[in-house]
Amino acid sequence: ADSNLVLFSIPGPFVKREAKKALSAGKNVMIFSDNVTIDEELELKQIAKQNGLIVMGPDCGTSIINGKGIAFANSMPIGKIGIIGASGTGIQQVSCILANKGYGVKHAIGLGGRDLSKQIGGISMLTAIDAMEKDIDIEIVILISKPPFPEVEKKIFDRLKNYKKKIVVNFLKGDETECKKRRIPFASTLENAAN
Repeated sequence: ADSNLVLFSIPGPFVKREAKKALSAGKNVMIFSDNVTIDEELELKQIAKQNGLIVMGPDCGTSIINGKGIAFANSMPIGKIGIIGASGTGIQQVSCILANKGYGVKHAIGLGGRDLSKQIGGISMLTAIDAMEKDIDIEIVILISKPPFPEVEKKIFDRLKNYKKKIVVNFLKGDETECKKRRIPFASTLENAAN
């Protein structure tokens, strides 16, 4: 009853109905399921945003919350780093490199691969960016994404202006110039993001 996160791994056509129930009960949602339409994803993420919640996914296979791995996540030390990723394998790679260097991750928020698309607009990434900024234990935030839609990428970069934490951006095929214009470190590879 005191949990605030519901994980869904059910056939895609049933996700919207069940996730809406969880969101209306004040629960954050992680959707492992695929075969959820982009329109359903948008609707769920808009509901979450209106209620101060987050939808991770659909097709989100990796998250770490308070140092505890969810779904396909690695066991690793808890620490002062937060990762926000629209790429589960990217989250896994960066978290493993960090762990091998002796650094821990408090939260790794998986978003699903479409979060930075034109249709979704980075809704969950922006929510996670806000949450990481408020978390007093987090000192560094690493953002990871498959190729983002350019206007969504700019919206994310604009949100990071005057961000209260150290930040590193690793967006595949991202706009390094736009990032550096805002004095935000840009990592061209996952390995660089972890260094």
